[in-house]
Amino acid sequence: ERLLGLSLFENFSPYIPPVTKRKGLVHTQVGFFNPKDIKSFDALPSDLRGVVAHPAPQGRGLGLGSGTGIIQISEESVKNPGYDKIEARIKELGAALLETRQDRALVVRGDAKAMAALVKEQFVEAAIPYAPAFKLDPMAGRQMLLDKVRASKMELDVQIRTWNKKDVDAVLKDLKSTHSDTVSLLDDGLTIRATLDKNELKRVLKMDEVSNVHEVPE
Repeated sequence: ERLLGLSLFENFSPYIPPVTKRKGLVHTQVGFFNPKDIKSFDALPSDLRGVVAHPAPQGRGLGLGSGTGIIQISEESVKNPGYDKIEARIKELGAALLETRQDRALVVRGDAKAMAALVKEQFVEAAIPYAPAFKLDPMAGRQMLLDKVRASKMELDVQIRTWNKKDVDAVLKDLKSTHSDTVSLLDDGLTIRATLDKNELKRVLKMDEVSNVHEVPE
């Protein structure tokens, strides 16, 4: 058993509806979310929710932050103008398309100007910031371990990935500045291994460069 209070998710449980009830919901690492619901983040711990900098028009969700976000495009726009032209428009506004997700969801990243413009586009049916919670495996700090020493620690051994390979060095340098003895780059040149306490892990999750954090398996 792990120590109580180690998980960042507290009592949160991911919402995983039946396959037949997932239409219109956006899939993330911590369950499915309705991007049109302005209360969509309410179940998440307050310090792991996304921060809105550019509110969406009424009825189109929370809006976007100033870094990474998720837009849900309309069913009509999937057919016309289509994904290719939508991606071209996203680039034209100064943002980048990082990933596609169920259902009609695009993970986008850009500066404040790009996000402010993107949230107003006609093909955007709903928009939400990319919450720090979306980056973390919900089992981190909860899974039982055979190693009693590791299971008794109040720190987590994690693997960190970035959206873009060019950001690896900056994140690595940042972490090594305060954790020089517990931070290293794995042989793939893309994954950072680190031992972090809860507060430092929260800080990492809020880094716009970071895309994914998993606890190191035994």
